[in-house]
Amino acid sequence: MVNTIETFERYRKEFPHYLEFIETLQQIVLLRNENVAAHKKDIFSLTQSDAIQKLKEGRPLINLHNDLFADQEPEKYFLKLLSITEKDHPEATAELRKTITTDENAYRDLITDLFSRKTSLAQNKNQRILNIDEHADHLDLIPLLLHESLKPFFSQLTKDLKQVIENSGWSQGICPACSRPADLSLIREEEGKRSLFCLQCDCEWPYKRMQCPSCGEEDQQKLSYFTLGDTDDKDAKYRVNICRQCQSYIKNIDTRKSKNEINPEIENLITLHLDLQAMKEGFQ
Repeated sequence: MVNTIETFERYRKEFPHYLEFIETLQQIVLLRNENVAAHKKDIFSLTQSDAIQKLKEGRPLINLHNDLFADQEPEKYFLKLLSITEKDHPEATAELRKTITTDENAYRDLITDLFSRKTSLAQNKNQRILNIDEHADHLDLIPLLLHESLKPFFSQLTKDLKQVIENSGWSQGICPACSRPADLSLIREEEGKRSLFCLQCDCEWPYKRMQCPSCGEEDQQKLSYFTLGDTDDKDAKYRVNICRQCQSYIKNIDTRKSKNEINPEIENLITLHLDLQAMKEGFQ
């Protein structure tokens, strides 16, 4: 817990412009930590042999558009998370809480919609952990809290099957654990190896340095990047990788240029200006 508090305090000092966002995320993490015992429960009932077979066939471990769960723990956790929205939106929060507690299908319907795979991968990238408006002066908290309601359970699944995932040789741009498109691209180690990171379940897996996670394009003439600020390109910690083939983007963080271990959740928040610029230029 001490390390968590110290981490958030460090980011507050370094990025005061995103103070409100960081404090909201800290509230979420504190609630997550308070419910850590319940979150270790296996709600997916996926055996190791089934996991191995799925990944071998190129299928993620769980796809919530098809793979349903009967456990009530995520819904209970979501109702606790709604305390974060009560102060600023008491009436809307009370209405949503009432709907979920009186309609046994309401929460599941929200989750199914959130994880819907009916759209194409490029379109589905708009269903990000953070729903961003053009001004980025607030977070759309309900989708964020819905994702959070399942995050600890997916994270536990990722931990339990970490070796299986690593041995699978997974090379797709979607998460091998939860089927969502990757949220971040990370450069690690001195060799500059690239990996993709999923904020839904904290899953990280290797990926080609010059390949688009959305469409698999490898033609370097169609792949590029941009940076913002005064930092020289070759030294930039943050870049936005773009693909002109499918008009998609993904934020890239060079972790070698950070003095401290990065926190991907916070890094995603403090780089919202990069999302805005990418969307302004027509990328999704």
